[in-house]
Amino acid sequence: MFISDFAIRRPVVTIVTMLALVAFGLYALLQLETDEFPDIQAPVVVVTIPYPGADPTVVEREVLDRVEEAIRGIDGIDEVQSSAVDGLALIIATFVFDKSVEEASQDVRDAISSIRGELPAEIEEPVIRRFDPADLPIVSLTLSSPVRTPAELTRLADPGITSELRGLQGVAQVTVVGGAERELTILVRPDALASARVSLDQLVQAIQGPEPGRARRARDRPDPGTLDPSRGAHRAP
Repeated sequence: MFISDFAIRRPVVTIVTMLALVAFGLYALLQLETDEFPDIQAPVVVVTIPYPGADPTVVEREVLDRVEEAIRGIDGIDEVQSSAVDGLALIIATFVFDKSVEEASQDVRDAISSIRGELPAEIEEPVIRRFDPADLPIVSLTLSSPVRTPAELTRLADPGITSELRGLQGVAQVTVVGGAERELTILVRPDALASARVSLDQLVQAIQGPEPGRARRARDRPDPGTLDPSRGAHRAP
């Protein structure tokens, strides 16, 4: 009652006070600093496990299921998301905000180490990193064409566009995602391999880079020949 009675008896003072409060509020609003990506340590840990040569079904069965089960047993885990693609397993573990990101990363590393013997020997070393909003891309570009092939678009993007973007001042990193990778398909004729006395494993090792000892043993064989892997033909020297 006192406030309402005072406002009625002294309307000028009331109006001036309200205008002053509105003015101070607008000034405070304009001075308020905002950040679209505030510097916070989100308790999110991202795990990538390369599995060369494995299809998504094998990656999910032999890697994802086992790693997910180990991570879900960590104290403070809130959510676990995972996906499997050709040759790669991706796991995103979200913890409660009461848990520090350093402790969460160490717990994930310990959980994976505890089941390392159950994972396939062919997998590469798991990469564990903390999620940082500052790592998100600032600009994303998409290339598409109704007439160009994926290989042509890939060559246009890298090194064409990427080299230009890397030359701009202030650009720290440029990454190409989804490009068509070049590959070489070699058709082998078993009869040619047999006549050359070369096994399929030896051919694979020769393509990848032969060991010096193996190369010497191959040269010391009697009646040597050379194998043309691209044509699968045995040619006498």
